[in-house]
Amino acid sequence: MKYIKSLIYMSIIIVLFVSCGPKETITETNVDEQTPTTTEDSATSDPIKVSVPIGPIGDFVKQVGGERVDVNVILPPGSSESNYQPSPKEMNALAESQIYFSIGMGTEVANILPNMTSLNENLLVIHLDEVVDQVYPAMYFEDYEDNQNHDEDEDEHEDEDNHGHEGRDPHMWMSPKRVMVMIEAIRDELITLDSENASFYEDNAKAYIHELTALDDQIRDFIATVSNKKFIIMHPSLGYFADDYNLEMIAIEEDGKATTARRLGEIIDFANANNIKVVLYQQEFDSQQAKTLADEIGGSTMVFEPLSKDYLDSLTRLFDVFKAVLK
Repeated sequence: MKYIKSLIYMSIIIVLFVSCGPKETITETNVDEQTPTTTEDSATSDPIKVSVPIGPIGDFVKQVGGERVDVNVILPPGSSESNYQPSPKEMNALAESQIYFSIGMGTEVANILPNMTSLNENLLVIHLDEVVDQVYPAMYFEDYEDNQNHDEDEDEHEDEDNHGHEGRDPHMWMSPKRVMVMIEAIRDELITLDSENASFYEDNAKAYIHELTALDDQIRDFIATVSNKKFIIMHPSLGYFADDYNLEMIAIEEDGKATTARRLGEIIDFANANNIKVVLYQQEFDSQQAKTLADEIGGSTMVFEPLSKDYLDSLTRLFDVFKAVLK
């Protein structure tokens, strides 16, 4: 009898052991294998490789693309927008990109765009300057010079429609309303390359445009309270900004060169006649001539950073500068 009971107990133990062990392990394995991929899981795919000429354009791409883009900025901080020569390393990074957003800067036209096909024949090139031109007119350096030569006969001025690409002002990112057009273009191109995440790009673009619009409104409200809307600047990089807010920019530099003594005298007279006491210059340029002029008018200089990789922060600080300049 004891022998029979022992057999029964042993059978029960074996059944319990078999039923408890392997089934749980198999169940866990099957669950892992059958878990569907969520939208968040799909975000782990390789980011879109994007190249841009300068920091602000890179910031726009990052704001729209977030972690789904890998951005390569070609021009390092402090380099010349007109004649910078990209290094082999920078050109190799460009060759590995899927898309390049151009704004038509001098160094792009001379040193980057002509080499695109040989670098990567499949590289998609988007000309943001051409996209913006369809909505707002391009600005040209000679237009600013014409504005300063008040005694010239208007008949000597070339008609705006006859402008070529040469002499074009590339600083269109200094115009918030033009930046909004660029943001929408960047959004559309990223959606074309990654349509599964269209809503992600749309939401990011909408949020950034909302922030930019709020800052733009603040600037407009301030400018509306100002009577003297003239300002003096070393390099004519705020023409688009002036266009947005109906300001008058007087540039010391002409054709990318230091001004003449005669021209400097004219600007001094202009500053004194219009009670202008601040001379602006951008961080990437030599400040000596700006300081010389400031000393002559009994004023001071103020610096701004148009090539910053944080556009909203840079625009906010530029707004602070103009609060001091136009007070």
